[in-house]
Amino acid sequence: MERKLFKYIIRHHFAIMEKALPGIKNYFDQDAIHQFRVQVKKLRATLRLLNIKLPGQLKNYYRSLGRVRDLQLQLTQLSNAGNGLHAPAEYLVALGKQLQEQKENCSFKKRQLAACRKKLLQKIPTLHRQQLLGYLHREMETLLLLSQQQNEADNYLHSCRKKIKDMVYLQDFYKESLRHHHQQGAIDSATYKKMALMADELGRYVDKWTAIDTLNNSHLNKLAPEKEEQLTAIRKQWQQELGQLADHAASSLHSPAFRSLLRPYLG
Repeated sequence: MERKLFKYIIRHHFAIMEKALPGIKNYFDQDAIHQFRVQVKKLRATLRLLNIKLPGQLKNYYRSLGRVRDLQLQLTQLSNAGNGLHAPAEYLVALGKQLQEQKENCSFKKRQLAACRKKLLQKIPTLHRQQLLGYLHREMETLLLLSQQQNEADNYLHSCRKKIKDMVYLQDFYKESLRHHHQQGAIDSATYKKMALMADELGRYVDKWTAIDTLNNSHLNKLAPEKEEQLTAIRKQWQQELGQLADHAASSLHSPAFRSLLRPYLG
């Protein structure tokens, strides 16, 4: 596959990241953070195909934004706990303070982004379309093997989500080229939609798991016993919701229907 196509793809991702930077820098806008992080994930999917590592500066900033996003989502989830459950005001204030501290340690400049883009553009190899198809087939085979494991562990479901998202991201950019040159290797629209829905389902699970993990590991839980009981009630409810999400996601992954969806795309 021509290097100019990959240059276009990489420039495209960086252009969207650059547009999101002001909203992050000025307001830490949640939509801007989400947009930036999605583009990094799409870029990372392409770089895995090319066997190139994500630049360290960009990787560190992505992780810092992830911590900001986790705390923002935590505040949102706590304010919408439901069932008459409310987080202690002291905890919310302390959580907001932690979020502010994380924001202060999260900085990335336009010139740093440009330097990362330049570094990657210099590393792009020439990749033949048959190599791309081989990569997609191997990834599908790995996903098929994962789907055959009777497992509901957090790291297992998270691994499945990342693998599915990589396939969705790659298909976004390569589907037209694949269809034109190798009809049998393209992911058809029905399969694409089902994989995207599966990724969203697993995403809801990951968000809930992250919320519980943040609650469990926070040093902010130094509250009076009656206040701690409020958090315990929320934690219990979230764990029940997590169990339901895990059961549903695992059931979908382990289903014969999902495995049959992958088999046509194996090498």
